[in-house]
Amino acid sequence: MEIMHARIDSSTRSDDLYLKEMPVIAKFKKAEFIIGKKASLDDNDFYIELSKEYFKKMDIQKNDLIYIPNSEFGGFAKKIQNADDSTVKITGVNWRYFLHRFVIFPKYNSNYKARDDYLTIDNKEIHKALEILFNNVFYSAFLKLYRVSDKDTQINMTTSSRYDYLYDKIINVLDEKNMRLKVYHTYDYDDRNIVVEAVEKNVIDDVYNRDYSIEITSSIDSTNSVDTMIALGKGDLHDRKIVLIKHSIDEDGNDAFEKITDLSKDEIGNIDSSMYVYDYKSCESDDDLVEKAIEEFKNHLETKEINLGVTSLKKELELGDIITSVDDITGLSIETEITRKILTIENGMKKIEYKVGE
Repeated sequence: MEIMHARIDSSTRSDDLYLKEMPVIAKFKKAEFIIGKKASLDDNDFYIELSKEYFKKMDIQKNDLIYIPNSEFGGFAKKIQNADDSTVKITGVNWRYFLHRFVIFPKYNSNYKARDDYLTIDNKEIHKALEILFNNVFYSAFLKLYRVSDKDTQINMTTSSRYDYLYDKIINVLDEKNMRLKVYHTYDYDDRNIVVEAVEKNVIDDVYNRDYSIEITSSIDSTNSVDTMIALGKGDLHDRKIVLIKHSIDEDGNDAFEKITDLSKDEIGNIDSSMYVYDYKSCESDDDLVEKAIEEFKNHLETKEINLGVTSLKKELELGDIITSVDDITGLSIETEITRKILTIENGMKKIEYKVGE
């Protein structure tokens, strides 16, 4: 897999930046590129290890670009470390995280000599809207290395921004439209080769289980669960307000709570029947009693938990892809999003790992 090296041309003006390709990095010990949805450095960095002798030939400098062409893997070199007697380690931030450095400003209003309350975008096609966000950050020079895609998504958006981080704002507005952010290198343009594009999240049809090298842990625990709560409100003894609340699962699989005020008859129950006493004498009203009781009830339900650990897959997935996984032991299933992708290259072999969910 080819790793490229480019330099921002320093001979140009700040409004006319372009990349000058340097020699290909053909010999390296190990490289790792991470792209992630979260705006954290741990989820959006890279490193590459070179021999000292080879590093001197390559003339890699801070802020140079290191990347895999026509991919999302790449970024800006920020640290050059003399790691040991034989190795130089170059680390940096990827193209996604670099967008987190920029803050969106409302436009300056000369009428009252101050910034507007918000930068407002009203019913614009998504890429047109992203272009507006890019054009309204405080420090904009190096954003000229990026090109917002000119593809028509046929999806419009309305939003407002006030001193938001550019990256965070983009992620939030795209999530609302069930889209993901793709930042990638391409040779399709002669000037700016880093493209920012909104792409629809892809729902993968396959159901993933342990056969796909996915580690699944799950549990269903009813040890401390109850199915009925008795809520005690205002009053004393026979004058006290008492409400019985029963829990069940509706036809859509959601929690349902039934309020019962007629306590004239006992019930037989079954092996799963159990009760929790909720004492709320200071309640303001009957509705307040029921509302707070149900809120407390949710802490005493059967718990279901499923976690995924995704390593290598036969089919390569993209950041933002949505997968469904089933634990064949407990029967629990989960639909979740790929939020981190790690590419490691060592000894000519590549490995891709994934992280899902938060």
